[in-house]
Formats: sequence, structure tokens, C-alpha cells
Amino acid sequence: MRGVTDEQTNTPSPPLDPRLDRRVEFDERSRAFAVKPPSPTRTLRSYTWTVGVWLDQGQQGACAGYSRAHHIAARPAPRPMTDADAKALYRRARQIDDWPGESYEGTSVLAAAKAAQERGLINGYSWSFGIEQLAAGIGYDGCAVIGIDWLEKMENADDRGYIHATGQTMGGHAILCNAVDVRARTFTLWNSWGPSWAVGGAARISWSDLEMLLHRQGEACFAKKPALRRRRPTAAADTNPAPGAPSRP
Repeated sequence: MRGVTDEQTNTPSPPLDPRLDRRVEFDERSRAFAVKPPSPTRTLRSYTWTVGVWLDQGQQGACAGYSRAHHIAARPAPRPMTDADAKALYRRARQIDDWPGESYEGTSVLAAAKAAQERGLINGYSWSFGIEQLAAGIGYDGCAVIGIDWLEKMENADDRGYIHATGQTMGGHAILCNAVDVRARTFTLWNSWGPSWAVGGAARISWSDLEMLLHRQGEACFAKKPALRRRRPTAAADTNPAPGAPSRP
């Protein structure tokens, strides 16, 4: 969310950090689309999904578009994404979110997911409603785009590459969660502030800190991406057939 909300106008005040312009938009129907929780056949496990690109939103409050672009670029089914792609998702999300007009900064995780689905970049999306459900989703299904309050001590990582959810609220952020370490009870957040932030553009956050943030109007959105189509070789490309193979007419 964008700082403190005026209850009479429902207009969020500007964030202390202009990059932190994630807006809160929930749809109660989302509760019918939950990721699978842990189970005897889906025990919690540590896993890291490779992202492979470091997009940078600059000083614009476009974190919802950038975090979704990082998700699309990540495994499984990675697809090349650029800053221009992220900005296009952000622009479209602002056109279809719950706030009239476009004379404001920021948008919601939900609107960015809708924009990605509209473009055929994802097939659909689902939600996590608990920290263990989030851990199971990261462990088995893929990355999640999370929307959370961003606190002062999260602006920079410590010497170990951790961010800490303490201090005043700087704004709201949408960011990719691409890894879980069950033994250490940490998650990894892949930021859209370029590779110089934290450790190669990513930082760890404790299980308890992220759980607390999710309880503060936080959210975690998973999405299924279409499988990548492999190009079939043309007949002209078959210049070295296997020994004994019939030649083409």
C-alpha cells in the first residue's frame, strides 16, 4: 500500500520512498483459488527458482509490473523480459485496476496479474493464505509475486544479505519471492532495484518477518505460465541425416 490511507477519500498518501507504490486491491473471490497447502505428499522442501535477469524500475512506482516481469522471466518456463516489457505491464495494470484515471503512481499485484494474463504471459493465478502454504508453493510450483509493507530496515540488506522488517513504513512493495530455505526458515526476495541492491539484487528475509508482513494486508500471488513451444527443425536444416536413414525426396 502507499503509506497511510485517508479513510474518507480512500486515497493513499505518497510513500516515503517513491519506488514503493504497491496499492492494496483484494477480491474475496480469490479465496476460491488457493495454492495447494503442505500435505504428506507435498512436504515442505527448500528450493530456488532461477530468475536470470535484473530489471530496474528506477525511481518510478512500477514495482507491480516489474515483479510480474521477473516472475515471467524466471523458471519454470522462463521467457525473456525487458524493462520495456515490465513498464508495459505496469501501464496496462493502471488502466484496469480499481482506481479511476491514471493520474497517480502505483498499482496492485492483482491488476498486474490481470495484465499479464490478458497478454497471454500467464494462464491464470492463485493465492497463498498462510506462510506454510507460501513455502509449499515456492517449493513445488514456482515463484510468487508478493505485495507487502516495506519497512525502513528493509531498504538495505545487512552484511549477511538479510533484510529486517523493522522501522517505519516506507510504502508498499511488490517483489518476487523465488526461493525458500526450510531448514534456515528464510525466503529470498528478488528485487526490481537492479543487481547492485543487497546481494546480486536479492536478499533473504526470515520466515517470521515475512509472516508478520503478510498479516499486514500482505498477499502472495502464484501464476501458471504457458509452456514454451520448441521450434521444429525444417527439412532444409536436416543436412546430416543419421547413417542408414532414408534421404528426403
